[in-house]
Amino acid sequence: GTAYYYNRNEFFAAQSPFAPPSLPKNALRNQHYGFSLGGPIRKGRTFFFLNLEEQKYLIGNQSRSTEPSQAYQAETQALLKQYNVPVNPVSANLLNGLWPASALTGPAAAANYFNPNSTNGYSHNGLLKLDHSFNEDNRVSFRVFLGQGTQTAPNSTHLSPYWEVVPSHMQNYDAIYNRVISSRFTNQLVAGVNYFLQTFVDADTNFNPIALGLNTGVTSPVLAGAPNIVIFGFDQVGVNPFSGRTDVTGHLTDTLSYVTGKHQLRFG
Repeated sequence: GTAYYYNRNEFFAAQSPFAPPSLPKNALRNQHYGFSLGGPIRKGRTFFFLNLEEQKYLIGNQSRSTEPSQAYQAETQALLKQYNVPVNPVSANLLNGLWPASALTGPAAAANYFNPNSTNGYSHNGLLKLDHSFNEDNRVSFRVFLGQGTQTAPNSTHLSPYWEVVPSHMQNYDAIYNRVISSRFTNQLVAGVNYFLQTFVDADTNFNPIALGLNTGVTSPVLAGAPNIVIFGFDQVGVNPFSGRTDVTGHLTDTLSYVTGKHQLRFG
């Protein structure tokens, strides 16, 4: 058996040069640990191997972004007033309802926001393998892998409510039967199934654009949250519509091997 542990921590790193000096050092953490164990269940006949692994991480934001702050909005409204253009109340509601209030406190200047929140994620993984020998000519093997995890990370925006959340599930099963038919013929039969599920969605889907005056006509609960709004030069909102995929793949293969002299022929 074996056991292992790996740790990375911001204690050993310098502060980001883009972070405000008043903030504590940004989180930069990665823990990766696990163990493996193998041995006989029945001496000379049946064996097992087990591996469990865990990963957890935090990665603090390392850069600034530009947001439509209240100061920017005031300058814009003054310009509209100068040309007798009325302020669109829906636009004002969306700016102040879909952008986090903490992101709107900066000056009317580029790089006016630093998000102190961290990217985060985890992964649980396990593997079990069983081998059994009926005799010298017939052996079987079974293997199961299970994995589960999620990550929350920026995707085209520094605004935490619109970071991408990606939960994933992976499963893999297979069985192998090896048979020695004669001194020249051997055969291997393999059956396996692989399962993969992954989805993508905004971190916060509780925004209600209809209440802010923008009736998008969307009623499906899987499309809840902010619509994608892009203002050139600023962070986006509603970046990740609910999406994803499920893949299930199976296979069955048989391979016959034949040895003659210095040559080996394989058929499958």
